[in-house]
Amino acid sequence: MEFATETSYRKILASFWRPRIGHKPVADIRYSDLTSILSAYPWAKRKTRNNVVSVCRLVFNFAVADKIIHESPAEQLKSLKVQKQPPDPYALTEAEAVIAGMRSFWGDHDANYVEFGFFVGARPSELIALQWSDVDFNKGIIRIDKARVMGHDKDTTKTAVVRDVELCPRAVTVLKRQRALTGLKGEHVFGHDTGESYHDLQLPWKRWVFVHKKLGIHYRELYQMRHTSVTWNLMIGKNLLWVAQNHRHSAAVMLKTYAKWLTGSTEKDVEKIRAAMGFATNLPLAAHHTA
Repeated sequence: MEFATETSYRKILASFWRPRIGHKPVADIRYSDLTSILSAYPWAKRKTRNNVVSVCRLVFNFAVADKIIHESPAEQLKSLKVQKQPPDPYALTEAEAVIAGMRSFWGDHDANYVEFGFFVGARPSELIALQWSDVDFNKGIIRIDKARVMGHDKDTTKTAVVRDVELCPRAVTVLKRQRALTGLKGEHVFGHDTGESYHDLQLPWKRWVFVHKKLGIHYRELYQMRHTSVTWNLMIGKNLLWVAQNHRHSAAVMLKTYAKWLTGSTEKDVEKIRAAMGFATNLPLAAHHTA
């Protein structure tokens, strides 16, 4: 079990289940006990309730496997349907403002981390685990094969699949700028100006929140940098399979999740994004045609 998962499970057991039924022998706990406990609690989010139920099921499944009980009282506990929130990508002007704000308030290290996130689309946990040995400047790619969660390094990604991500010219420029900034201070690409890597996402997240509040920009989570990168690549006409492979999505997920960004963009918007990414563009002509 991953460290972050185990830590989460232990917290749920300690804070929710043990105070309520921790004193009772496993064999004495009934399905009605569990449903009464769950229905009495004022759940703010369905996902939180589902996580609590999931841990409960695991405990009793273990008890069955260990021959302490013959069947699990949690087997019939149902998870509630959770509505998945659609992507909320940043407009180019918003992203550029956030990048500039990070640089103004917090400096180049934090700004480069955010800028790279917008123009590469790796998960935030993958970005803080990225090492210089994962970077191939000659080919213009980075290898994503690990993540850092709750201060612990994982030797696998979320999907447990290694992927090589092709970088746009803007992303390569950010890496070169970051390399000149860090020199030989550490093996990780992004981190503090001392050369120490980010322990977890707390500090980047707090500074991210601060900048949004200061600038009055509609707040999204750090993960929306990834969604933004996907939508920009689709908007400029990148091949669907290329985008799926670069960001480790299935083509079906790409179509279902990001369909609205495949069409409807003006030529002027597309050219501005291409220019921001560092690709050749006919921006003056496009601006003239859409004026």
